[in-house]
Amino acid sequence: MKTRAFSVCLILVAIPAHSFTSCFSLGNLKFQFVWITDTQFYSASHPEILQSIVSYINNQNFSYVIATGDLVDAWCNDTQWQNFNSSWSQLKIESDVVAGNHDNYGGANWTYYDRYFPNKRYYYLIKANWLLIFISWGLIYPVVNSTVQEWLKSIIEAYPEYNVIISTHYYAHRSGSYDTNLHNILKDFNKTFIVLNGHDLQDNGFVNVTKNNVIGVIHNYQNYKPGNPEFNGGNGYLVIVNVYENILHMKIYSVIEGFDGEGKGYPYELTIQINKDKEIPITTTTIVILTVTVAMIAVIKAEPRISKEKASYTKT
Repeated sequence: MKTRAFSVCLILVAIPAHSFTSCFSLGNLKFQFVWITDTQFYSASHPEILQSIVSYINNQNFSYVIATGDLVDAWCNDTQWQNFNSSWSQLKIESDVVAGNHDNYGGANWTYYDRYFPNKRYYYLIKANWLLIFISWGLIYPVVNSTVQEWLKSIIEAYPEYNVIISTHYYAHRSGSYDTNLHNILKDFNKTFIVLNGHDLQDNGFVNVTKNNVIGVIHNYQNYKPGNPEFNGGNGYLVIVNVYENILHMKIYSVIEGFDGEGKGYPYELTIQINKDKEIPITTTTIVILTVTVAMIAVIKAEPRISKEKASYTKT
């Protein structure tokens, strides 16, 4: 693999989130998807909320849904798997999942996950000019599976012209730490990687952890307690992601509360922009724990575009 120096610059713009798009041109929307994570307490105790999420998605114009693990709370509880699958199977659009530590006994037992989601341990697909990669718990973190490691490298090398989103259960932590196993695989590529993960409890907006060419974004409302009602495992929060040529625009929304968090004082919108023409050196880890509503732009230098045939791949 050819290695090159890579650099990242994060620019924080403290402006109202609803108006930040005037700062730059988003371009044409490529596709839109919903990102949910850590639905374990819905599956265990509040399946009606998961059903509300699915009903909301089906009534909108989304084209795709991603769930980044901990679909259930107890990996061997078939009732919880049935609760999750009962709602998930009603989705009218394409969907993908990865396993979390609660779904496969920390990577040691895949029996139930494989039964409900065969061939979904690690895989990838192409959407527009984006390469979407999915990696379940136990394959890179906490221990690297050498087969998955080589597969990941080969997929990235095969599609150098595509922007990359990696969906996994754990990469970044709100403390600023991150999974060095995955980071060490990605850091030598001359392109940016946007990693979406849950696992860590983060119920007041987004947390971004950027190191070198890897941008980790955390979202997880599983312990969210709205006002003072009974704890219900997340209150229907999800993230709506608009994908453009070189931009991701994310917005938090609750299907129960019926609003997106505006006015709560935390960042309910997040924008990451990939700039393939500009390089600005930065050598230290950037931890962005946002406490006000902001738009965030990540300016990245990456590989120039090379025309290549699109493909898809599934591996268990």
